Amino acid sequence: MLSVQELRSSTKKELMQELERSRKENLKIHIHVKTKHEKDSSKALKAKHYVAQIMTVMKEVKNDEKSKVQNSPHGGQVKLKVDKKKGEKVSDSVEISSDKEEEIKGKSGENTKS
Repeated sequence: MLSVQELRSSTKKELMQELERSRKENLKIHIHVKTKHEKDSSKALKAKHYVAQIMTVMKEVKNDEKSKVQNSPHGGQVKLKVDKKKGEKVSDSVEISSDKEEEIKGKSGENTKS
């Protein structure tokens, strides 16, 4: 079993492999406990807990990717801040590259002339 620190430093592929391996191990332990080949039933609970830890780290990785910079339609980048407790968008800011900014200004200038 890997520590939470090791799980967080793992790649997605490694996490998926560890999850698959852990689920198989969990099933094996569960069967051994049910068939009385394993007397220590706490091993099944520990294996279940470890699978949940892996899934939590995977969810954190997924959420981190969502909160990273997203491309906006005008060629700039939109940064979103989300309140994790409420799940609501707190604020966003837009950064526009200089060439796109001139293009946008040019288009808005054309609209005002007409």
